[in-house]
Amino acid sequence: RVGFTFDTTGEEQFCLRIVHKHNEQFQLVHDYPNISNFTWLVGPIPPQNVVATAQNTDGRAHEVVVLNVDTGAAKTILRETDGGLFLDVAATKDSAWVTINSNSRNDSHVGLFSTCLQEIDKLTHDAVLDLPPRTAGVQYFIEHTHGHLLAITNLQTRSSYSVLCHRAPPPDAVAADAACASLREWSNWRPLIPAQDGF
Repeated sequence: RVGFTFDTTGEEQFCLRIVHKHNEQFQLVHDYPNISNFTWLVGPIPPQNVVATAQNTDGRAHEVVVLNVDTGAAKTILRETDGGLFLDVAATKDSAWVTINSNSRNDSHVGLFSTCLQEIDKLTHDAVLDLPPRTAGVQYFIEHTHGHLLAITNLQTRSSYSVLCHRAPPPDAVAADAACASLREWSNWRPLIPAQDGF
């Protein structure tokens, strides 16, 4: 299966198209209108679920939805009501976690959930783990490697970036678990690469 987004009007109104390759032919599986970006939930082959951001009538990505490409089922797991914030989703490079990024021009906030959660019924707002809350002027991005979360952030100095590290929670963790509480405080993140001019 292959998925891609395309601008349907030339005015940044996007659609997600899922196609299936069979006998050297591409066959349409589903079109999902008003989807601005997406990532596959890596699991069964072929993959079944897509996590995506949906646009409102103004073209702002304001919802995170889970789409089952086999059944056509769609489920909203997060909605952003602040008109100054834009959502996007991305898988970490090892495909272990999906990050939900809520960005303004000056700051950011990230939530994440494990790609082990394959059943659409388990993909709820409670499955999204909160990372440090939005702070004016602080931007950060999250990666995962070898059981640790990495935060690339301008927390220490607003003019340059550092890399902080925190042990990743268990894949089946939910937001209410005590193991996730320390993720929400920058004081619990260990410096890995200090801030440097030009970085």
